Amino acid sequence: MASEISIHHRQIEDLLDKLKAKGLKEYQVAEKINVDPSTLSRIKKGKKKLTRPRRIALENLAFDYGIIPPWIKGKDFDIIASEEDVVKLPMISAEVPAGFPSLEEGTIIGHALTSRMMTGANERCYIVRVRGQSMEGFGIREGDYLIVDPELSYDPGRIVLAYVDDGIVCKKLVKGEDGWFLMPANDDYPPIRVKEDTRILGVVRSIIRRLV
Repeated sequence: MASEISIHHRQIEDLLDKLKAKGLKEYQVAEKINVDPSTLSRIKKGKKKLTRPRRIALENLAFDYGIIPPWIKGKDFDIIASEEDVVKLPMISAEVPAGFPSLEEGTIIGHALTSRMMTGANERCYIVRVRGQSMEGFGIREGDYLIVDPELSYDPGRIVLAYVDDGIVCKKLVKGEDGWFLMPANDDYPPIRVKEDTRILGVVRSIIRRLV
């Protein structure tokens, strides 16, 4: 059974209002996160809690519409040791694997404060959100946030973001006998050969995950 988490129903109501302002009606939200409209209504009123899969689906939907869910703000990126430790990073609305070909072409929907010491982040980095299960074997799960450094050296064995065939993937960069490959950590996904038009967008420095 999927575990349930505690999110105040007014935060969900606030998110639904923001999605409505983007042209998405409540029944459409319910359809996209795979719940009955009546169930979503109960969640909004605080009569039922979100399961983790539905929370991730709702967060994915919010990011698709350029909205940071209110329960994320100030929660996931505030492990700060001192003022000198603070770094402010852009958060990109595009999801991994389907997203933007570069930071400049992406959409910055907000900024997050995080710790240099805890994450290895610097002013060059940006944050993207993971969608999919291809990297679960490396501990990268759907709904995680990746801190990506576009200027870090693309050494073999590092986890990278790459632009491949009009989409973004997060994979491990591996050098084989007959070339370079982007390797998943899930047998359901095939390796991807690095070609001339493959673009490495950055190296993943850290993963941020909310457990509850």
